[in-house]
Amino acid sequence: MKVKFENIIREHQDRLYRMCRSAVFDPQYAEDLYQEVLINIWKALKRFRGEASLTTYLYRIVINTAITFNRKEKRRSQAMEKIRRLPQQVDAFTEQADQRLANLNQAIHQLPEEERWIIGMYLDSLSYKEIASVLGSNTNYVGVKINRIKKKLEKLIKLNTNGR
Repeated sequence: MKVKFENIIREHQDRLYRMCRSAVFDPQYAEDLYQEVLINIWKALKRFRGEASLTTYLYRIVINTAITFNRKEKRRSQAMEKIRRLPQQVDAFTEQADQRLANLNQAIHQLPEEERWIIGMYLDSLSYKEIASVLGSNTNYVGVKINRIKKKLEKLIKLNTNGR
């Protein structure tokens, strides 16, 4: 069991951490969430029956852990409030690509929780079918949601960059 767990973590750790990072804005909280996810994967591994893909199973664990984490700690809303209070400062030496990524990250964290999960999985190159499997919905729903999320992100990025 230990070897299986280590192999799974080695193969999926980047993906799992990215999902944790999309669930909470503060990197320190993402580390805490990631540790909880690892504990929950360890506990849940013996119950994995292979009815869904392992990746889908792991995403579901991350989502459920993050929901509990966010409810219990209420850290997401506190972190967002800190961000709103901070003055927007743009370093003159920051490359345009880094700024665009920061703008996208900020916009993603302004989305509702389910939309953050969907766009996180989409950006992680999961197919609509895989995303639908994780969410327990259908591919049409996922396709419509992704298109709407993209439009919403465009508006948020424009709003955030024009508001500086």
